[in-house]
Amino acid sequence: MATSPSQQVDAQSLPPRAPNEAESVISSLVYGVLEEIKKCKDSALERQKCLEDEKEQFQKAAYTVLEMLNSRE
Repeated sequence: MATSPSQQVDAQSLPPRAPNEAESVISSLVYGVLEEIKKCKDSALERQKCLEDEKEQFQKAAYTVLEMLNSRE
């Protein structure tokens, strides 16, 4: 069963395909996910800095207590 030339579709003759609604929704979701990841990363870095500051304060306090205990002896 042969097809006539009028039934054949040449991919190059078709107009460029515009993004459809589903692709647009997916793009928006991906962008939103990437933005959320960036916010979480920034928040984690901020939290890490706070924890490092707290660790430093606890270490200073611990050394102070140790010095006080050592000076009693």
